[in-house]
Amino acid sequence: MSFFQASDSLRASASLSKVAWQSPCAFFRASRRACSSFLQSGSWAVSAPESWKGGSVTHSGTLTKTGPGLTRFNSDTLFSNSGSVQVESGTLRIDRLEPIAAGGFGVGSGALLILTPALTATMPSGASVSGLGTLEARDGGAVVWEAGATSSIATLRTVTGTLNFQAGSTVQNEPTVVLNPGTLRNAVPGARYGEVQGSGLMTLDANTVVTRTLNI
Repeated sequence: MSFFQASDSLRASASLSKVAWQSPCAFFRASRRACSSFLQSGSWAVSAPESWKGGSVTHSGTLTKTGPGLTRFNSDTLFSNSGSVQVESGTLRIDRLEPIAAGGFGVGSGALLILTPALTATMPSGASVSGLGTLEARDGGAVVWEAGATSSIATLRTVTGTLNFQAGSTVQNEPTVVLNPGTLRNAVPGARYGEVQGSGLMTLDANTVVTRTLNI
């Protein structure tokens, strides 16, 4: 792996450590060149708090976030995912997710995945969000599950954001939904939510079931 080419892009197809993933943009800044694109198709491990600024990240491999603290892809970095993103612990925040968010997102118990898309992060057919942790939509962004997409994550939360389950998508495992504030839209007949709490707009199909508590 080298830093190199005229296009100032970095491609990695093997494993990538914190040191390697941290260095591309830092290298370009040190040489007063713009950091443009980072292509990653191998395995990518992030274990310490980091902040990625500038350029784009095209991820088709396996990204694993471990350790406490926040790893953040800022709003001036375009993050495109067609691989696997696993947040085992701590917080992973993606401020500018490619509108079509293919691939899978897994969030472990006590971990947090924050999506703050400028407009909409779309989970197309085959995409999934799973795990015992929390997915949070915030800062006005919307996360949309299209037909064929699946959510089986334990907790869905908004901080001035929107969660939108379109007809044909799947909601599993009776998640807890927390609106602080925010919007939950559900067009999935028979979708079962374990608990819905907070303050915000709810638009639900008539067949939506809240199995434990509705407190808004």
